[in-house]
Amino acid sequence: MLVKKKSQGNTTFNDGILKSVSIRNGGILKDLSSYIPFGQKTVGYNRFFRAYNNDIKISKVVVVPFESELQDADYVECGFFRETNQPSIYKVVQCQELLDSKPMCLQLSLEKVKAKFDDRRLNESTN
Repeated sequence: MLVKKKSQGNTTFNDGILKSVSIRNGGILKDLSSYIPFGQKTVGYNRFFRAYNNDIKISKVVVVPFESELQDADYVECGFFRETNQPSIYKVVQCQELLDSKPMCLQLSLEKVKAKFDDRRLNESTN
C-alpha cells in the first residue's frame, strides 16, 4: 500500500528577495518580474556532485512561492538579507516543484554567473 509522504514542515521565504532579469550582450536589459521572496536550502551532496560531473557548479538552492513563473535557464538577481554585498546574478539550472511542502513551492538550483554585467535598466520598476 502506498503511504503519503509526510511534509518536511513549514517552508519560510525570509532569507532574501530575487527577481528575474533579461540579459543580452553583457548587460541587464530589464526586470521580468517583481521581487519574489525566497528561503535558502542546503545544497545536498548528491545534487552538488552529480551537477559537478556535468560541468555545472551549483552555488545555492532556494525555494520560492509556487505561483512564481520562473523556469530553467532564467537569470535571477538575488539579494540576501544576511549578506551586505551587492545582489548577485545566478542562472536557474533546475526548477523543481515541491508539492509536498507547506506551502507548495518551487525549488531552484542556482549557478553563480561570474561575468560582470552592465546595468542598462531604466529607473522603471515592475512592482
